Amino acid sequence: MKTNLRFLCLCALLAASPASADIHYVDAASTNPVSPYTDPGTPARVIQDAVDASVAGDEIEVADGVYSTGGRAVGTSLLVNRVAVDRAVTVRSKNGPEVTVIQGYQVPETINGVEAIRCVYLTNGAVLSGFTLSNGATRASGDYCQKTGGGVWCVSTDALVSNCMFTSNSAVEAGGAAFSGTLNNCTLTGSSVAGGDNPRGGGAYGSILNSCAITGNSVAGGWGFGGGVSYGTLNNCTLTNNSAAYGGGSHGGVLNNCTLRSNSTWYFGGGANGGTLNNCTLTGNTSPWHGGGASSGTLNNCTLTGNFGQYGGGVSSCTLNNCTLTGNSASAGGGTFGSNLNSSILYYNTATSGPNCDTYSILNYCCTTPAPASGIGNITAEPLFVDRLNGDLRLQANSPCIDWGYNAYAIGSTDLAGNPRTARLRVDIGAYEYQGAGLSEFVAWLQNFGLATDGTADFTDPDGDGHDNHFEFTAGLVPTDPQSRFALHIASVLGQPAQKKIVFAPIIVGRSYSVEYRDSLATPPWTPLTGTTQVDSGSERTVTDTGATGPRKFYHVKVEKP
Repeated sequence: MKTNLRFLCLCALLAASPASADIHYVDAASTNPVSPYTDPGTPARVIQDAVDASVAGDEIEVADGVYSTGGRAVGTSLLVNRVAVDRAVTVRSKNGPEVTVIQGYQVPETINGVEAIRCVYLTNGAVLSGFTLSNGATRASGDYCQKTGGGVWCVSTDALVSNCMFTSNSAVEAGGAAFSGTLNNCTLTGSSVAGGDNPRGGGAYGSILNSCAITGNSVAGGWGFGGGVSYGTLNNCTLTNNSAAYGGGSHGGVLNNCTLRSNSTWYFGGGANGGTLNNCTLTGNTSPWHGGGASSGTLNNCTLTGNFGQYGGGVSSCTLNNCTLTGNSASAGGGTFGSNLNSSILYYNTATSGPNCDTYSILNYCCTTPAPASGIGNITAEPLFVDRLNGDLRLQANSPCIDWGYNAYAIGSTDLAGNPRTARLRVDIGAYEYQGAGLSEFVAWLQNFGLATDGTADFTDPDGDGHDNHFEFTAGLVPTDPQSRFALHIASVLGQPAQKKIVFAPIIVGRSYSVEYRDSLATPPWTPLTGTTQVDSGSERTVTDTGATGPRKFYHVKVEKP
């Protein structure tokens, strides 16, 4: 009876276990294709055949070759896809995009049209990896889906494309290379959008792009937006030599840690138009009208160098927080035109009118010259970069920009170099936060006590003893122990009423200590104590005030990290 029960339980487990995923094989040179193509010796000749023979969770391995036959439309759409992945499977090349090509079809002369074929359609959960997608195109009429995504059209960002190269694809309305989807480690080159009522995203539209290169894409027409990308989210991407009427590099969306270089527009935003740029670098972008670097967007912790625009060589109609603008040029407003800037540096820009800043911009806690017409807390002294001529825009140790910004304007926890945004009590002006010689030691100290190193724990008080972590680091205390305190004891010297002994601990290597005094707490300042003797005993120090002409009333110890 026990044996039968065990047997029945085993059968139930086997019945409940999912079937293992199959691998389906494709080879353009196959001479004996046999469905379902799970035998490497009988692979499909056409990728679509293998997709149609698969079920969710399967993989399709594609051998080297150019795949320019087969395909079908999806649903009610009339546009044919060379490969329509309408189930959650993984389609991957065997040896990478350099030798594995999915090729669409472009109508002679018009490119997009009734006979056009898109390269790939991807549903949610589908994965495409390791292909070159080239010469895809869309219909010029019909619903929006049939006029977008010449290289790949994704149902949403839940469709994944990785390690793919997009070349010379086209669409009428949006996403010359890609529409939606999440793209990882891809290159988008030479794709375009043209002919639609509202053309956008020569390279990609509405996509999430991670570590991608977007180069030489365009949107044609007087109302085209985003030569490289339009909307979506970009992380660690480069956008180079893209063009459009509005936003040569990008339009809208969010860009994080991206580089926009040598993009161009014929109206607004050579590098970017609209959107939010965080920790980005904009260099050599141009506009014959407004905003050589950017227009109508928000920029945080960014640098803008060598950009040109007729109005606003760096930016026009933007909001900037902790940015650095240098070497930009314009007819009016070499650095900025009609913008709001906070805790930013505008220096060494050129223009016929307003070399650094026009009269319409509002600056707060910024470094520029001459003093701006509007705003508060601005300084005019040179910012003292480490090496401006060679592109190092970090601050020297004696820069007037250090600790001169306004904390409320600081966005994000890191500066452009990835270092903590606020290294001391007050944020610096510009895209880089001066870290000081001891920062790495402070970070190691935070790590040793299990505290965050991204700047969020710098001024917190974990042990509730009234001292923040910067104080406890400087004083050599334990930040997680409320009994770990800096002790100070004052005693009279027997027989010497004018002398006092000041005993304090702990003392540690790498700190300087000085004793200061006041006769009244209501009467500043503290005065350095002179005429003293001092003796160290272990981790304790005794200072004897021998130069007093009368009894001191109040002492304190100043501890510093050189």
